[in-house]
Amino acid sequence: MVSIISYANHSHLAVDGSYQLQIGQPFFMPEINLGIGRSQYISGNIQRQLYWYDQQVNHYQTPEEVEQQTRQQLELVRQKLECSHQQFGELPEA
Repeated sequence: MVSIISYANHSHLAVDGSYQLQIGQPFFMPEINLGIGRSQYISGNIQRQLYWYDQQVNHYQTPEEVEQQTRQQLELVRQKLECSHQQFGELPEA
């Protein structure tokens, strides 16, 4: 059995009834191959502080982050399309 107990900026990882002090973040739980840690993310009126992490300490994107990344990619494509229209004009209809 694994559990994490946090208090006063310290965390203890309990493994089979034995507690081990964990320093730093994220707090990794090998039994489920996930870590959890704090990070500041503010977008509009949405504020997040907890994230899930993989073994390489990459946090899993939140739906808001995926949406923001998708919007940025779409804007880049729109700009490239606009440049193509300016350079080559409209495509003729078939």
